[in-house]
Amino acid sequence: MGIVELILIAIGLSMDSLAVSLTSGSMQCVSYKKGIKIAVVFALFQAIMPVLGWLVGITFKDSIEQIDHWIAFSILFLIGALAGTWMISGVVPTMIYYGLNIINPNTIEPKSDFKIPYKSPIVEN
Repeated sequence: MGIVELILIAIGLSMDSLAVSLTSGSMQCVSYKKGIKIAVVFALFQAIMPVLGWLVGITFKDSIEQIDHWIAFSILFLIGALAGTWMISGVVPTMIYYGLNIINPNTIEPKSDFKIPYKSPIVEN
């Protein structure tokens, strides 16, 4: 793995930490002390997990090298099949419906008259 890949992984991990930090910081029930604990835990995990992944990768490199493309294909196929099944069965529209019912537009943008005129054909009110 070269320096470019390491920099790209570092940028991706930092964006993940930024998203969690912004979300935690926007919650008013999180105190300063608890915010520091959340930041430290995330920083430790984000530092330790790539190292563990590298160690495991070095250990199993020779045994997996011949079939790694089939493993990647299988994982992507299963993710696509699951996403398609969820779309056909109505899980994704239902999650969107309940998510939009849980989120109050006034908490996202104060003094907003934003209404979502969506009624799910699957879920009865």
